[in-house]
Amino acid sequence: MDLWWAELGHAGECDGRAKYRDPNYLKGRDPVDVFRREKERDRALLALPDVRGITHWDPADLHPLGRFYDILRGAGLPTNMPRPTAATLDHTQSLLFRTAAARLAR
Repeated sequence: MDLWWAELGHAGECDGRAKYRDPNYLKGRDPVDVFRREKERDRALLALPDVRGITHWDPADLHPLGRFYDILRGAGLPTNMPRPTAATLDHTQSLLFRTAAARLAR
């Protein structure tokens, strides 16, 4: 789990496609099995009393940031911020990409 909104009981996961294609991630496993395991993990998380939802996105969904905003809003996550636009994002987007890159590098 990459993000957790405890007050909303919502988990967020950034899922790159590499785990289904890259032999280094697959480690001999079939991509279908990797996919099934992800779905089993989602079901296990959703069975926990504090988890009410899970949203997945691809790293490509972070640019433009408005796409990521739409994914989170589409999942029912509230906000008091307007939808990001290119005019409002120079600094914020740069910070988000550095943070996301650092998380993915772990």
